[in-house]
Amino acid sequence: GCMCDTCCREFAKWAHLDYADVKRDWPACVVRKTGRFGGRIREFRCWQHGRLMGTLNRYVTAFTGGETSTGFIPEVECGMATSNRRDVRLFDETDVESYVRDLRWINFWGPYSGIWDMRSPYVHRPEEWVLDFHYARNVGRAMKTDHPDLRIEGGFIITGSWMIEPEILELNLKAQFYNRWDASVVFQYPSGLDARHWVALANAASCAAEYGDVVRNGRRIDGTVVLTPSAGFPKPVRAANRHVPEYDNVSLLQHVAYERNGHRLVAVFNYRADGPADFTLRFTDRGVERRCTVPAAYCAVLEFGGK
Repeated sequence: GCMCDTCCREFAKWAHLDYADVKRDWPACVVRKTGRFGGRIREFRCWQHGRLMGTLNRYVTAFTGGETSTGFIPEVECGMATSNRRDVRLFDETDVESYVRDLRWINFWGPYSGIWDMRSPYVHRPEEWVLDFHYARNVGRAMKTDHPDLRIEGGFIITGSWMIEPEILELNLKAQFYNRWDASVVFQYPSGLDARHWVALANAASCAAEYGDVVRNGRRIDGTVVLTPSAGFPKPVRAANRHVPEYDNVSLLQHVAYERNGHRLVAVFNYRADGPADFTLRFTDRGVERRCTVPAAYCAVLEFGGK
């Protein structure tokens, strides 16, 4: 923001300070670390930004159907929006918390771990792919806790020289679906799209149609499922980045599980790119074991009990 007299007055009002006192050394008084009020300027700019977003939402909602409108849907970097990542700031003077309660929907972008530049040779990086699953699980869970009335959707890119592999596109769409995201959006620009991407979209949509009831209304039972990979499966990888430094020693075999009316569903994600995942699936509360195989870079659904 600027440092005009209007901002000075607004800051004084927001901070419950005397305008004349703030004005006498404005803007030096809000310089971080050295200014008398330097520690508060970022909070003030976040508040200003929040008011702007709220205003946009009110007008967009009014112009697009009122109560039937989805309202203004901003795109937000997925690591910034929840309490478990409150210390992450890509943009120093904005904060999702300043406006998110005014919205009906929000769209998350990133981390785009499957993105590569078509002008360069493609290299499979499964240790980055599995990071997307972490975001789908943890950000989705935190948003539903922090903002239970807010609907969330994820965004994936297919653009000019950026490309997302069809395998990771399908894995990401399914990761968000099984972690109870409300929607996913694929930004398709006129370059690079081929039939494999349409197949990935169709597979993910079919999966949502078939298993939507148990995912929406079932009981989450991830903790009752133990997956034990065969001896030849890759060892856990370091999937951490600057947004999730605690996410380390991560298996390329991940799962989400639900139970509804005695029917159990386990979605198993194999982030290994060069081969299948052979493993034993065990329910800790039932003593049931099954030997299973999931193809490379694929999510398979395993079902137990009657529907």
